Amino acid sequence: MKPAIRIPVSLAAIIFLCVFPHYSGSPLIYVPAGIVVCWLYLTLTGNSFATTGFRFRALNFSSFYIGGFAGGVYAFLQLLFIGPFFDRISGQQDRFTAFDYIRNSLPNYLFLLALAWLVVIPYEEIVFRGFILPRIGEMFLPKYRAAAATLLSCVLFALYHIQEGISAVMSIFIFSLVITWLYRRARYNLWYAIFFHAVYDTVLLTAIRTGKL
Repeated sequence: MKPAIRIPVSLAAIIFLCVFPHYSGSPLIYVPAGIVVCWLYLTLTGNSFATTGFRFRALNFSSFYIGGFAGGVYAFLQLLFIGPFFDRISGQQDRFTAFDYIRNSLPNYLFLLALAWLVVIPYEEIVFRGFILPRIGEMFLPKYRAAAATLLSCVLFALYHIQEGISAVMSIFIFSLVITWLYRRARYNLWYAIFFHAVYDTVLLTAIRTGKL
């Protein structure tokens, strides 16, 4: 892809990946569409999904227990301190009403967990950490690349969840900073971020299911 069109194409891809899911109505629609967009861009630029850190040979026990343990610890920090703090300063209450359907239904709870682990979370990590983060970095001079890419990708990831309310957006921004740091520390092995995210969501969904949220 010629340098003159690379940035406009990158911006178009990022906008699509951030906006389309809110209009598609289902991950069964936006996940395949988003993966195709990422694949086309990566192919046209001489890359592959391996360059995002999503490669099966990098899947190992270390990524599972380190990423998962860190996600669990952070989830409890979210439950005890981070979430209540942002709820208080934003004045938002009952921000988990969208998940009421899992409170009294074990099948719904299990289905949502399976969907999160197998589809939604790997997709979000591929898109935001593996794809959008370096695409934003390419738009800045090397001196500012890491900081700008981290900040802007985290803002986009937080706004991606705007439907959950302002408190969630602020909490997810902090979450995104932490998971981006882990992704970099893990030498861009995306499995660490995937397991962090998956265990984090599992703890929060279980808290909702059991009436703790």
